[in-house]
Order: sequence, then structure tokens, then C-alpha cells
Amino acid sequence: MNNNGEMEHVNIFFSGMKWKKHLMLAAGIVCMLLAACTSGSDKSKADDAQTVASEAVRTVFSCTQEDVAAFDACLGGTAVGNETAETQTGMTSAGDQLGTFFSDRLGTLMTDSCIADSMGKRILSQAIDLARQNGKEIIADNIVLKERSGGEASYTFTADLKTADDQKVLQTVTGTVTLVQSEGKWLVDKLTCN
Repeated sequence: MNNNGEMEHVNIFFSGMKWKKHLMLAAGIVCMLLAACTSGSDKSKADDAQTVASEAVRTVFSCTQEDVAAFDACLGGTAVGNETAETQTGMTSAGDQLGTFFSDRLGTLMTDSCIADSMGKRILSQAIDLARQNGKEIIADNIVLKERSGGEASYTFTADLKTADDQKVLQTVTGTVTLVQSEGKWLVDKLTCN
């Protein structure tokens, strides 16, 4: 064996195969590697979308007493549904403050248009109202997502809204969540609640 022992093995390999067969073998290996990488990334994309959908449902339908206080502060200390004629004049300012409040909570999980739409439908205040009424922290638990037909990243969901301390189920919510990719990241673009 000489100093170029490794080169002798390579030369034996190349001399034993015809160049065309070697090229086809290399191309086949590259194709198999690409197929393996691509099939795994499709599953991980779907998993990422489902993870974001689950986390969005959990965040939207969970609420601490601190969240209630911050929400009420945006309204000038007035609980939703108890506005008087005097407090309604400041609703534009309150709406801006609520938009900021919900964007801070959900901006990494939802598009701005979804936040605005969900605010308008009062979906985002359901857990807040429940926490205020019960004087307890509310958590979304037992979240079940089922893929909807016809949508790449669209799910129906069910979640139990429980008190954090004694785990008492106060309400079960159902609805749909649809996601889009924005700058390589999944975000909820549509949220409905039945």
C-alpha cells in the first residue's frame, strides 16, 4: 500500500464501473434523498399548521384575571355589555386600545384581519366574559382539531373552557379555524365560533 492508498480504491471503483452507470447511480441517490426530504417537509408543514391552530384556540379561549383587568382598562373600566351613553362616546379610542390589547396577545398566531373580524364578532371576549363572571382564571382544555375537507390548513375544533383552580367545565366551544402562510409562518386567518 502506498501513500495514495485511498486513491487506489477510488480508481478501482471508477475503473470497475462504466462512467454512464456511475452517473445514473448518483442521480438515483440524489432523487431518493430529495423525495425523502420533501415528503417529510409536507408532514411537518401540516404539523406546524395544526400546532398553531391549537395554540390559537388555547390562547383565544383562555383568560386570567389580569387579562380581564387589562381588557376593562381598554374600555375605561366598563365591562362589555354595560356601556352607558357617556362611555360609548369614547368607543373609538377604546376600540384602538382593544385592537392593541388583542394584537399583543394574538399577533404571533393570527393575521390582523382575523383579529379585527374576531373582535367584531366578540369571539375574542368570550373567555374574558366567562372569567369576569366567575372571578376565576379560565383555561381552554381538551382541544380537539379535525382536518376539514377541501382545505390544506383548515380545522374544526372543540375545546372545554374550565376554571384553572378546580377544573370545572363551564362551557364547551366549537368552531372552525383556517390558516394561511405568511412569510413562511402559519397564522390563523379565519376563526368562527358556533
